[in-house]
Amino acid sequence: NVYYIKCECRLKFEEEYMQIKANIPPNFHNMSLSILDTEFRTQNQAELRKLDGYGRKLSWAVKTGAGLYLCGKNSVGKSFLGVAILKKALNEGYSVHFTLLEELITNAIHYSKHPQLYSDFIQFIKTVDFLMVDEVDKMDSDRPASILSLFTFLLKERYNAKKPLIVTANMEKVKFLDADFINGGRAIFDEKLISIYLQGDHRTKILKDLEDEVNNGG
Repeated sequence: NVYYIKCECRLKFEEEYMQIKANIPPNFHNMSLSILDTEFRTQNQAELRKLDGYGRKLSWAVKTGAGLYLCGKNSVGKSFLGVAILKKALNEGYSVHFTLLEELITNAIHYSKHPQLYSDFIQFIKTVDFLMVDEVDKMDSDRPASILSLFTFLLKERYNAKKPLIVTANMEKVKFLDADFINGGRAIFDEKLISIYLQGDHRTKILKDLEDEVNNGG
């Protein structure tokens, strides 16, 4: 059925377009939770149950401002699972945005030189339904005080607007809350972010699957 094929292509295009608009990294566009292997699911059974519960209550999250603190070592799958929530929110009609911490700070500095653009930028940070800040613990405490204040200001604006924030970090939450660079912004992370602690090596599993496919002539 040619009409059906065209509809499928259009749906795929619209899905891709929404992810690009949301700044979701291209390597996550075609990934789904089906790639999580049994070992990873077993290791993280309780945490994945919490994450699934959150994903089923996105309207509650938007209403209350409840977010997520996804924690674990490099390659454990924090960003992938955070993006999975963003993609689910997109499919349910919510606005979402993905950003690396460094990208957020760089954009804020750039827009601050243009008052109207800066005002629009702050308004966007405050009002987008779901904001994900990847690698939020990569802020160094030896940065200029103005940068540290900007970091706290941006996330406080969102916190005060009672909008969900999703962050990823290598640091456990209790250690992160004691970091110098969140001085004055502790409540942002302490009061509204549900902790998800992940174990394993999700990225290595993905690479192995790709290598197996190549070796098998896939």
